[in-house]
Amino acid sequence: MRYNIRTAVPADEKRIRELFLEMLRTITHTEDVEGYEDGYLDKFWSGNEHRIFVAEEEDVIAYLSVEVHHEQGDYLYLDDFSVTEAFRNKGIGRELLRTAESYAEKIHIPELYLHVEKTNERALRLYERSGYSICRDDKTRYLLKKTSLIDSAIAYIEVLFRDDASGHDAAHTLRVYHNAMAIAETEPGCDQETVALAALLHDADDYKLFHTENNENARTFLKNSGLPKSRIEKIVAVINAVSFSKNREKTPETLEAMIVQDADRLDALGAIGIARTFAYGGAHHRPLQDSVQHFNEKLLLLKDLMNTDAAKAIAEKRHEFLLKFLQELKTEL
Repeated sequence: MRYNIRTAVPADEKRIRELFLEMLRTITHTEDVEGYEDGYLDKFWSGNEHRIFVAEEEDVIAYLSVEVHHEQGDYLYLDDFSVTEAFRNKGIGRELLRTAESYAEKIHIPELYLHVEKTNERALRLYERSGYSICRDDKTRYLLKKTSLIDSAIAYIEVLFRDDASGHDAAHTLRVYHNAMAIAETEPGCDQETVALAALLHDADDYKLFHTENNENARTFLKNSGLPKSRIEKIVAVINAVSFSKNREKTPETLEAMIVQDADRLDALGAIGIARTFAYGGAHHRPLQDSVQHFNEKLLLLKDLMNTDAAKAIAEKRHEFLLKFLQELKTEL
Protein backbone atom coordinates (compact mmCIF):
# COMPACT_ATOMS: atom_id res chain seq x y z
CA MET A 1 0.00 0.00 0.00
CA ARG A 2 1.34 3.41 -0.94
CA TYR A 3 0.52 6.50 1.05
CA ASN A 4 2.14 9.84 1.76
CA ILE A 5 2.67 11.51 5.13
CA ARG A 6 2.72 15.29 5.19
CA THR A 7 1.86 18.29 7.34
CA ALA A 8 -1.83 19.14 7.25
CA VAL A 9 -3.15 22.35 5.71
CA PRO A 10 -6.45 24.18 6.30
CA ALA A 11 -8.02 22.40 3.30
CA ASP A 12 -7.73 19.13 5.29
CA GLU A 13 -9.90 20.39 8.15
CA LYS A 14 -13.18 18.85 7.00
CA ARG A 15 -11.62 15.39 6.66
CA ILE A 16 -9.78 15.71 9.98
CA ARG A 17 -13.07 16.49 11.71
CA GLU A 18 -14.60 13.38 10.15
CA LEU A 19 -11.72 11.21 11.36
CA PHE A 20 -12.00 12.70 14.85
CA LEU A 21 -15.66 11.63 15.07
CA GLU A 22 -14.75 8.17 13.78
CA MET A 23 -12.11 7.84 16.50
CA LEU A 24 -14.59 8.85 19.22
CA ARG A 25 -17.16 6.35 17.99
CA THR A 26 -14.53 3.60 18.05
CA ILE A 27 -13.45 4.43 21.61
CA THR A 28 -16.93 5.00 23.10
CA HIS A 29 -18.81 2.38 21.05
CA THR A 30 -21.62 4.84 20.45
CA GLU A 31 -22.80 7.15 17.67
CA ASP A 32 -23.61 9.90 20.16
CA VAL A 33 -20.35 11.87 20.01
CA GLU A 34 -19.47 15.54 19.60
CA GLY A 35 -16.82 16.89 17.26
CA TYR A 36 -14.34 19.74 17.61
CA GLU A 37 -15.76 23.12 18.50
CA ASP A 38 -15.70 25.78 15.78
CA GLY A 39 -12.25 27.36 15.60
CA TYR A 40 -10.54 24.64 17.66
CA LEU A 41 -8.21 23.62 14.82
CA ASP A 42 -7.21 27.21 14.02
CA LYS A 43 -4.17 26.93 16.32
CA PHE A 44 -2.66 24.41 13.92
CA TRP A 45 -2.84 26.84 10.98
CA SER A 46 -1.54 29.94 12.78
CA GLY A 47 2.18 29.49 12.10
CA ASN A 48 3.24 28.36 15.59
CA GLU A 49 4.94 25.07 16.49
CA HIS A 50 1.74 23.00 16.73
CA ARG A 51 1.25 20.56 13.85
CA ILE A 52 -1.14 18.02 12.43
CA PHE A 53 0.43 15.24 10.38
CA VAL A 54 -1.78 13.36 7.94
CA ALA A 55 -1.42 10.13 5.99
CA GLU A 56 -2.90 10.44 2.54
CA GLU A 57 -3.71 7.91 -0.15
CA GLU A 58 -6.31 9.35 -2.53
CA ASP A 59 -7.84 11.05 0.51
CA VAL A 60 -6.62 11.66 4.06
CA ILE A 61 -6.84 8.30 5.84
CA ALA A 62 -5.24 9.15 9.20
CA TYR A 63 -3.99 12.06 11.25
CA LEU A 64 -2.05 12.87 14.41
CA SER A 65 -2.19 16.30 16.05
CA VAL A 66 0.71 17.46 18.24
CA GLU A 67 1.08 20.44 20.54
CA VAL A 68 4.40 21.91 21.65
CA HIS A 69 4.62 23.21 25.23
CA HIS A 70 7.25 25.27 27.01
CA GLU A 71 5.50 26.05 30.32
CA GLN A 72 7.21 23.54 32.65
CA GLY A 73 10.06 22.30 30.56
CA ASP A 74 9.91 21.61 26.84
CA TYR A 75 7.72 18.75 25.70
CA LEU A 76 5.54 17.65 22.81
CA TYR A 77 2.03 16.38 23.55
CA LEU A 78 0.52 13.91 21.09
CA ASP A 79 -3.13 14.88 21.14
CA ASP A 80 -5.65 13.33 18.73
CA PHE A 81 -4.78 10.25 16.71
CA SER A 82 -7.13 8.57 14.24
CA VAL A 83 -6.72 6.01 11.46
CA THR A 84 -9.83 5.28 9.41
CA GLU A 85 -11.08 1.72 9.91
CA ALA A 86 -10.23 0.33 6.46
CA PHE A 87 -6.54 1.27 6.91
CA ARG A 88 -5.88 0.08 10.46
CA ASN A 89 -3.20 -2.52 11.26
CA LYS A 90 -1.14 -1.51 8.23
CA GLY A 91 1.66 0.36 10.02
CA ILE A 92 0.25 3.84 9.35
CA GLY A 93 -0.08 4.67 13.03
CA ARG A 94 3.54 3.78 13.70
CA GLU A 95 4.69 5.92 10.77
CA LEU A 96 2.70 8.91 12.03
CA LEU A 97 4.29 8.42 15.46
CA ARG A 98 7.73 8.39 13.90
CA THR A 99 6.91 11.56 11.97
CA ALA A 100 5.92 13.32 15.19
CA GLU A 101 9.07 12.06 16.93
CA SER A 102 11.24 13.28 14.07
CA TYR A 103 9.55 16.66 14.35
CA ALA A 104 10.35 16.74 18.07
CA GLU A 105 14.00 16.02 17.28
CA LYS A 106 14.07 18.74 14.64
CA ILE A 107 12.83 21.43 17.04
CA HIS A 108 14.92 20.05 19.95
CA ILE A 109 12.08 18.85 22.14
CA PRO A 110 13.40 16.13 24.49
CA GLU A 111 10.18 14.52 25.77
CA LEU A 112 6.88 13.34 24.31
CA TYR A 113 3.66 12.65 26.20
CA LEU A 114 0.26 11.23 25.28
CA HIS A 115 -2.88 9.87 26.89
CA VAL A 116 -4.52 6.59 26.00
CA GLU A 117 -7.83 5.20 27.24
CA LYS A 118 -7.36 2.17 29.46
CA THR A 119 -9.92 0.31 27.35
CA ASN A 120 -7.95 0.96 24.15
CA GLU A 121 -5.59 -1.99 24.55
CA ARG A 122 -4.59 -2.05 20.88
CA ALA A 123 -3.36 1.54 21.02
CA LEU A 124 -1.56 0.92 24.32
CA ARG A 125 0.34 -1.99 22.77
CA LEU A 126 1.31 0.17 19.79
CA TYR A 127 2.70 2.90 22.05
CA GLU A 128 4.60 0.47 24.26
CA ARG A 129 6.16 -1.20 21.22
CA SER A 130 7.20 2.26 20.08
CA GLY A 131 9.08 2.98 23.29
CA TYR A 132 6.43 4.78 25.38
CA SER A 133 5.89 3.82 29.01
CA ILE A 134 3.18 4.60 31.54
CA CYS A 135 4.21 7.43 33.86
CA ARG A 136 0.85 8.25 35.48
CA ASP A 137 -2.56 6.70 36.07
CA ASP A 138 -5.26 9.27 35.25
CA LYS A 139 -8.36 7.33 36.29
CA THR A 140 -9.80 6.18 32.94
CA ARG A 141 -6.61 6.94 31.02
CA TYR A 142 -2.89 6.39 31.23
CA LEU A 143 -0.36 9.14 30.63
CA LEU A 144 2.56 7.77 28.63
CA LYS A 145 6.00 9.29 28.15
CA LYS A 146 8.85 8.82 25.74
CA THR A 147 12.24 10.48 25.96
CA SER A 148 13.69 11.72 22.68
CA LEU A 149 15.38 8.86 20.84
CA ILE A 150 18.43 11.03 20.26
CA ASP A 151 18.68 11.91 23.96
CA SER A 152 18.31 8.22 24.81
CA ALA A 153 21.08 7.34 22.35
CA ILE A 154 23.37 10.00 23.85
CA ALA A 155 22.75 8.63 27.35
CA TYR A 156 23.44 5.12 26.05
CA ILE A 157 26.79 5.96 24.46
CA GLU A 158 27.88 7.97 27.51
CA VAL A 159 27.56 4.79 29.57
CA LEU A 160 29.05 2.59 26.84
CA PHE A 161 32.21 4.68 26.48
CA ARG A 162 32.58 6.00 30.03
CA ASP A 163 35.91 4.24 30.65
CA ASP A 164 37.50 4.91 27.26
CA ALA A 165 40.70 6.96 27.06
CA SER A 166 41.77 6.00 23.54
CA GLY A 167 40.13 8.81 21.59
CA HIS A 168 37.00 6.75 20.95
CA ASP A 169 35.11 8.10 23.95
CA ALA A 170 31.65 9.64 24.13
CA ALA A 171 33.11 13.06 23.32
CA HIS A 172 34.36 11.69 19.98
CA THR A 173 30.93 10.25 19.22
CA LEU A 174 29.22 13.54 20.03
CA ARG A 175 31.61 15.43 17.75
CA VAL A 176 30.84 12.99 14.95
CA TYR A 177 27.13 13.47 15.64
CA HIS A 178 27.41 17.26 15.47
CA ASN A 179 29.57 17.04 12.33
CA ALA A 180 27.02 14.75 10.73
CA MET A 181 24.05 16.96 11.52
CA ALA A 182 25.86 20.05 10.21
CA ILE A 183 26.61 18.23 6.94
CA ALA A 184 23.04 16.88 6.79
CA GLU A 185 21.71 20.44 6.85
CA THR A 186 23.48 20.99 3.52
CA GLU A 187 22.03 17.80 2.02
CA PRO A 188 18.22 18.27 1.98
CA GLY A 189 17.53 14.84 0.50
CA CYS A 190 18.93 12.89 3.45
CA ASP A 191 17.09 11.10 6.25
CA GLN A 192 18.30 13.10 9.24
CA GLU A 193 17.09 10.67 11.88
CA THR A 194 19.05 7.85 10.27
CA VAL A 195 22.10 10.10 10.08
CA ALA A 196 21.76 11.08 13.74
CA LEU A 197 21.33 7.55 15.10
CA ALA A 198 24.03 6.05 12.90
CA ALA A 199 26.46 8.78 13.96
CA LEU A 200 25.71 8.25 17.65
CA LEU A 201 26.03 4.47 17.38
CA HIS A 202 28.84 4.26 14.83
CA ASP A 203 31.42 3.06 17.40
CA ALA A 204 29.02 1.03 19.55
CA ASP A 205 30.44 -2.21 18.14
CA ASP A 206 33.89 -1.10 17.02
CA TYR A 207 36.09 -4.22 17.01
CA LYS A 208 38.87 -2.23 18.67
CA LEU A 209 36.63 -1.62 21.68
CA PHE A 210 34.08 -4.42 21.91
CA HIS A 211 33.88 -8.16 21.26
CA THR A 212 30.36 -8.10 19.79
CA GLU A 213 29.04 -9.62 16.59
CA ASN A 214 26.56 -8.34 14.01
CA ASN A 215 26.30 -4.87 15.58
CA GLU A 216 24.91 -6.37 18.78
CA ASN A 217 25.14 -3.18 20.89
CA ALA A 218 23.60 -0.93 18.25
CA ARG A 219 20.86 -3.43 17.41
CA THR A 220 19.96 -3.93 21.07
CA PHE A 221 19.56 -0.21 21.65
CA LEU A 222 17.51 0.32 18.49
CA LYS A 223 15.28 -2.69 19.13
CA ASN A 224 14.66 -1.65 22.74
CA SER A 225 13.74 1.80 21.44
CA GLY A 226 10.88 0.32 19.45
CA LEU A 227 12.25 0.80 15.93
CA PRO A 228 10.95 -1.61 13.29
CA LYS A 229 13.35 -4.16 11.81
CA SER A 230 13.52 -2.39 8.43
CA ARG A 231 14.55 0.83 10.15
CA ILE A 232 17.18 -0.92 12.24
CA GLU A 233 18.69 -2.53 9.15
CA LYS A 234 18.91 0.84 7.40
CA ILE A 235 20.75 2.41 10.34
CA VAL A 236 23.09 -0.58 10.75
CA ALA A 237 23.93 -0.44 7.03
CA VAL A 238 25.06 3.17 7.49
CA ILE A 239 27.13 2.25 10.56
CA ASN A 240 28.86 -0.53 8.64
CA ALA A 241 29.91 1.89 5.91
CA VAL A 242 31.81 4.16 8.32
CA SER A 243 34.94 2.23 9.33
CA PHE A 244 38.10 3.33 7.50
CA SER A 245 39.89 0.00 7.87
CA LYS A 246 36.91 -2.02 6.61
CA ASN A 247 35.90 0.29 3.77
CA ARG A 248 39.11 2.02 2.68
CA GLU A 249 38.32 3.65 -0.68
CA LYS A 250 34.80 2.28 -1.03
CA THR A 251 32.17 4.91 -1.73
CA PRO A 252 29.09 4.41 0.46
CA GLU A 253 25.90 3.45 -1.36
CA THR A 254 23.58 5.91 0.40
CA LEU A 255 23.69 9.63 1.09
CA GLU A 256 23.23 8.97 4.81
CA ALA A 257 26.28 6.69 4.87
CA MET A 258 28.33 9.26 2.97
CA ILE A 259 27.46 11.90 5.56
CA VAL A 260 28.28 9.78 8.62
CA GLN A 261 31.48 8.47 7.05
CA ASP A 262 32.58 12.04 6.34
CA ALA A 263 31.64 13.15 9.86
CA ASP A 264 33.75 10.42 11.45
CA ARG A 265 36.72 11.07 9.18
CA LEU A 266 36.63 14.80 9.93
CA ASP A 267 37.26 13.94 13.59
CA ALA A 268 40.52 12.29 12.52
CA LEU A 269 41.76 15.54 10.94
CA GLY A 270 42.98 18.87 12.28
CA ALA A 271 43.95 19.51 15.89
CA ILE A 272 41.44 17.03 17.25
CA GLY A 273 42.75 14.35 14.90
CA ILE A 274 46.27 14.91 16.18
CA ALA A 275 45.12 14.76 19.79
CA ARG A 276 43.17 11.55 19.20
CA THR A 277 46.07 9.90 17.39
CA PHE A 278 48.40 10.34 20.35
CA ALA A 279 45.67 9.48 22.85
CA TYR A 280 45.14 6.18 21.05
CA GLY A 281 48.88 5.57 20.83
CA GLY A 282 49.34 6.21 24.54
CA ALA A 283 46.41 3.98 25.50
CA HIS A 284 47.96 1.14 23.46
CA HIS A 285 51.58 1.80 24.52
CA ARG A 286 52.70 2.70 21.03
CA PRO A 287 56.08 4.41 20.50
CA LEU A 288 55.84 8.02 19.35
CA GLN A 289 57.15 7.16 15.89
CA ASP A 290 54.37 4.57 15.38
CA SER A 291 51.76 7.22 16.07
CA VAL A 292 53.47 9.58 13.62
CA GLN A 293 53.41 6.84 11.00
CA HIS A 294 49.62 6.68 11.42
CA PHE A 295 49.45 10.10 9.75
CA ASN A 296 50.80 8.58 6.52
CA GLU A 297 48.75 5.41 6.81
CA LYS A 298 45.42 7.14 7.33
CA LEU A 299 45.11 10.80 8.30
CA LEU A 300 46.79 12.34 5.27
CA LEU A 301 44.63 10.23 2.95
CA LEU A 302 41.28 11.39 4.30
CA LYS A 303 41.03 14.77 2.57
CA ASP A 304 40.69 13.13 -0.82
CA LEU A 305 38.18 10.53 0.38
CA MET A 306 35.42 12.91 1.49
CA ASN A 307 32.02 12.47 -0.15
CA THR A 308 30.10 15.69 0.49
CA ASP A 309 30.96 19.24 -0.47
CA ALA A 310 30.56 20.49 3.09
CA ALA A 311 33.00 17.90 4.42
CA LYS A 312 35.49 18.54 1.62
CA ALA A 313 35.67 22.23 2.58
CA ILE A 314 36.31 21.44 6.25
CA ALA A 315 38.79 18.69 5.39
CA GLU A 316 40.93 21.05 3.31
CA LYS A 317 41.55 23.32 6.30
CA ARG A 318 42.16 20.47 8.72
CA HIS A 319 44.53 18.74 6.29
CA GLU A 320 46.65 21.89 6.06
CA PHE A 321 46.86 21.95 9.84
CA LEU A 322 48.16 18.36 9.83
CA LEU A 323 50.88 19.26 7.33
CA LYS A 324 52.00 22.24 9.41
CA PHE A 325 52.10 20.11 12.54
CA LEU A 326 54.17 17.41 10.87
CA GLN A 327 56.61 19.97 9.51
CA GLU A 328 57.07 21.49 12.95
CA LEU A 329 57.39 18.05 14.54
CA LYS A 330 60.06 17.09 12.01
CA THR A 331 62.17 20.09 13.00
CA GLU A 332 61.89 19.19 16.70
CA LEU A 333 62.57 15.45 16.56
